[in-house]
Amino acid sequence: MKTLWLAIILNFMLSVSAQNIVLENGDSLVLQYERNSFTGNHKSYVQFHNGIPVFGGRFDLHTNINGELIWKKDQTVKINSVSPFQNLNPNEYNWFRLNNEWVIAHWVVIGDELDTRVLLYNDEVIYTDHGKLFLSEPDTLVHGRVFLINPLNTAMVPYGSPYVDSSDGYVQQLVDQEKWVSFKVTLQEDTFWLRNDRFIFGEVSAPATPPLYSLTDSFDFTRDQDGFEDVNAFYHLTRYADHVEKRGYKNLLVDTLVIDAHGYNGSDLSSFNYMVNPVQLEFGTGGVDDAEDGEVVIHEFGHSLSFQASPNTVKGSERSAMEEGNADYFSTSYSRTFTDHAWQDVFNWDGHNEFWNGIRTGDPMNYPNDFKNSLNHDRELWSSPLMCLYDSIGQGVTDSLVMEHLFYQTTNTTMPEMAKIILKIDTLLFGGRHYYPVKECFVQYGILHWGAAVPVITPASQIKILNTTGFASGTGSLIVQSGDESELKVSVYDMTGQLLSEVNGYSKIEFSPDQFASGMYILNVQQNDVTLSWKVIRQ
Repeated sequence: MKTLWLAIILNFMLSVSAQNIVLENGDSLVLQYERNSFTGNHKSYVQFHNGIPVFGGRFDLHTNINGELIWKKDQTVKINSVSPFQNLNPNEYNWFRLNNEWVIAHWVVIGDELDTRVLLYNDEVIYTDHGKLFLSEPDTLVHGRVFLINPLNTAMVPYGSPYVDSSDGYVQQLVDQEKWVSFKVTLQEDTFWLRNDRFIFGEVSAPATPPLYSLTDSFDFTRDQDGFEDVNAFYHLTRYADHVEKRGYKNLLVDTLVIDAHGYNGSDLSSFNYMVNPVQLEFGTGGVDDAEDGEVVIHEFGHSLSFQASPNTVKGSERSAMEEGNADYFSTSYSRTFTDHAWQDVFNWDGHNEFWNGIRTGDPMNYPNDFKNSLNHDRELWSSPLMCLYDSIGQGVTDSLVMEHLFYQTTNTTMPEMAKIILKIDTLLFGGRHYYPVKECFVQYGILHWGAAVPVITPASQIKILNTTGFASGTGSLIVQSGDESELKVSVYDMTGQLLSEVNGYSKIEFSPDQFASGMYILNVQQNDVTLSWKVIRQ
């Protein structure tokens, strides 16, 4: 069926903005979601057979800003069965392959918190979806105590007496690591509430704690008080969300995220809960309170970025390992903006102690030999080459590559597939300037090989982008310069892919910063048969 459909699907999708595609024998593709990123457009279609969605049946299509194909992943299947049922609700039923036979299974929501659903066939559970990925009023500036990013990192010591949890009790050495910071909250009449237009606090699970507020501009709590975890989580989430937006990825931020810094009935668990509206971050209080460790907070927030870019795609062992590895990268990248202390020990305050072993990144490993089909082991196979990129080409470029590649995720993707996507993104965003160091990091971990064919556009040396720093700060013009006398064409796009302007010239074209609002932009430069793209920022 794939060979019969593929040409039809591609031609139709690339020629029109397709919402639903009718195929044959009762099959169709229905648009599940569409996203725009710096490098192009991303569509994901769900396969339906006789009006019922097919479990795992999907077609993902990624095109550049000119509508040209970048990557596709076809996971459609052939179903010979004809449904004996009529008018079944597609939100409640799925075709499911069971013992080499396609059957119609029924989705049922269970659990007191309605955060888990199961597929039933003949009253037996055949699949479970937990709906969790583990592990505007005026804003006013206030002050509060937090860890930057946890007490071990600022003290630059390993876990051990007196730097131990002590059942969340008052420990002077830990209090000494609490730092005063400033952040914005909501002022309502004469009360300061710990919330903003992105993050609110709510009760996801016990223990119950009331919403945090203050009658002064200080949220003065020490770690033995419940309010400390709320302030710590809120500060790091808002700080990292600002970082994501400044990198040009505001569309990765959900409109509203509910935080419960004291959840899971006191257990040592944390998660991003996506099967609810609004979505939630839930932090447990067993062992070290998870919301005390900013690395845990940003890890779980990383899942929300992934879900916003490519929802409902965490299926498959390698895809699941990369999901955790991406979140570990975001956490470690953010943590290293404070200090490099113990950066290879992910969650070095929450874990790597008597409560649990914690997670590592950066150790020597090799794909596929070291792939164990174990989530907490295999995640390091993906986070490690990303941290290699961090050390090789810097946080800013690596963060952009990783955030952009989230839009290309789909079910059952492999590490080599996504490594090649990151190489293509470097070509589209940065003109391939980081091709060799990026590939070297993936080769080092066995995910790619130097002989592997990875399409890459080699930038023509005569085309250069000059004075990006002056342009960003507004002190000078951005210059597109070429040693070739042929005509240059520069197209400017915003982060949604909308064309803002086109300029033609020869040898040199200048853009005044006064023409641009703050934000991220893509410059598409064409000369002769060469097409290059650069990402630039205007602060």
